[in-house]
Amino acid sequence: MINGDVGRVPGISTARGSLTFSPMRVMRCTGCAASPELDPRRIGLIGQSEGAIIALGLAAADSAIPFIVLQGGPYQDLKAILQWQAEVFWRQEEATIDGLKHKVPVLYWVYRQWQAINDSIDRGDTFFTVGDAAWSLELYLPWFREHYTHPPSQWVGQVKCPVLLLHGEVDHNVPATDAKQLQAALIAARNTDVTLYLFPGLDHSFRRLGDPKEDFITAMQRPLDPVMPEALTSWLRSKIKDRHA
Repeated sequence: MINGDVGRVPGISTARGSLTFSPMRVMRCTGCAASPELDPRRIGLIGQSEGAIIALGLAAADSAIPFIVLQGGPYQDLKAILQWQAEVFWRQEEATIDGLKHKVPVLYWVYRQWQAINDSIDRGDTFFTVGDAAWSLELYLPWFREHYTHPPSQWVGQVKCPVLLLHGEVDHNVPATDAKQLQAALIAARNTDVTLYLFPGLDHSFRRLGDPKEDFITAMQRPLDPVMPEALTSWLRSKIKDRHA
């Protein structure tokens, strides 16, 4: 499974080239390429959040990948996603915003200084410091710029393998409409095996919200809702069975 930004702050990692895809590198890292007892026709990719972008890009680059699962994956570019996140953030109640400022200060300051961060990205800067005198953090801007120029939408036309889309309807990180856009774009590109599950009441990490306005930090304390892994397991079994037949 390729994990993404669940619980991680965008732009802090200084890793370069994360969107330069090498399917064989992924296989080597997981040990799959060196395991003759494993059937590569039955080994697919599961990507969560940013990991969903990577899984989509890998499937576009390598038609031999038998299937992919995109969990909470975006269709729009990162700039549009972060703009949407900021709008959702500032629509919360004042007490919730104040609580998140202390629990996850980087999110508060990224959303508060969003326009200045974007201006710095457009100028080609490498770093931007968010925060104030009491708290600050340096963001690595090439990470943002790379995602700006590599939207997931650019790869859907090359993905012909079976695709499962899993998305919570009250996702606060990526709008559920992105899953519908991904589905429509894949079908328009003549992918004949695209399945979408939208889960009412579930958030980006597939926890069940007590209230649609509840903040994600509170929701993250809850266990994974069983409805998502049940849907995932059922779909995987059907695809692996089809490949084995």
